[in-house]
Amino acid sequence: AADNFPALGVSANARPTYVAAHNLAKKTQQQQQQSAPSLNSAIDFPTVAAANKPQGNQTNSVRSRVMGNLEQKAPTQQAMSNLLQPPSISAVSAKATVEEIKASLGPNKFKQLKRLTKDFAESSL
Repeated sequence: AADNFPALGVSANARPTYVAAHNLAKKTQQQQQQSAPSLNSAIDFPTVAAANKPQGNQTNSVRSRVMGNLEQKAPTQQAMSNLLQPPSISAVSAKATVEEIKASLGPNKFKQLKRLTKDFAESSL
């Protein structure tokens, strides 16, 4: 009678409909029962301090991978010799340039340029 009513249960001589799925489920359950973690295992349940320590290839943090090594090396002599040197302007040649601008603009326009430059430097424009 139980064969006619599956909700009541399967009889002892009945085979499961999906044999392969049934066998796989049995095998998986057996493996899970065999490999259950020990409650005292430091591997399965590490302490907070052990969990925060970097392990093996985790020693490189994201910051060190992005920012690089924090210890900066001094530039080589070749790199230092490859710097662009600013032109050396003497105070005399700077005064001469200002006088040339003053002469070419005229006194009124030069005063206006000076005032606008000052306003620009003070960010009041």
